[in-house]
Amino acid sequence: MTSSNPIQTIVVVGATGNQGRGVVRAILAEPLLASFHVRALTRDVHSHSATNLLSSLQTPSKRLSLATADVFDVKSLELAFEGAYGVFAVTSMWKAGTRCESEDELKAELESGKNIVAAAKQAGIKHFVLSSLPNLNKASNGRFRKLFHFDHKAAVQDLAMQELPAVTALHAAIFAKGPELTHGKTYPVSSRMLFSDFPKIFTEVTSQPAVHEPTILEEWRSSQLAVAGKGFVEDASQMMEWTAVAPTDKILFGTVDPKDDYSWEDPGVRATSFPEWIKKNSWTAPAEIKSTS
Repeated sequence: MTSSNPIQTIVVVGATGNQGRGVVRAILAEPLLASFHVRALTRDVHSHSATNLLSSLQTPSKRLSLATADVFDVKSLELAFEGAYGVFAVTSMWKAGTRCESEDELKAELESGKNIVAAAKQAGIKHFVLSSLPNLNKASNGRFRKLFHFDHKAAVQDLAMQELPAVTALHAAIFAKGPELTHGKTYPVSSRMLFSDFPKIFTEVTSQPAVHEPTILEEWRSSQLAVAGKGFVEDASQMMEWTAVAPTDKILFGTVDPKDDYSWEDPGVRATSFPEWIKKNSWTAPAEIKSTS
């Protein structure tokens, strides 16, 4: 697609979050998407995060607009999707602004995902792009059954593939390629790196000393209980256990053969390496870590 195409709209769900904001920025900055406008969805268009998004990323031609929608209200999503060409969707593990106190609360991700897919179908969305994760229950042959924040995203992806005409998981700039090339494909946006490699790379880049201090699983569980709530503890624990045993010859959390990665071939992108990320963000470690060194 080129700038000579008629104006089309891409709706970004969760536009004020980390992923959503990055997608909005990428679409507005991509020359191949110059004919696209972005409709950024938020629960409150008057919130600080929403007004900051609009003021900091607005283009001279006013290609960015805000719209109110709630992922737990399918009617609001249908209105927000109306007339749009594409949707970028991201789902959260549980309801925003809350702690997860029971595993049942993690089902909120399934509910919101089903609503987003249903609204996209009703609105006749031409290209549906979603941020997803692999099914680790399946990848582990049933060993890890409580990796809900992986498996629920995978279930939403499966539903979208069944219900919508063109689905791609994941890459925002993929809109420029069109669904003809990307429909039904998954583009990995992560790679595997050993925790023990982090301090070595960090020191090489920043010249600051760093060490890797492993923790036991129970300490990790306690940290998740304190931060996220007891409903997420088993999910987080199984994630770390899977990380330790996942196949080392595969990418995307040990689920994808590298030969099936089309990320460079199709969208023409490459993941940022950890050293590149450190340099790009001028990261030198959190203040609380530096103060104790």
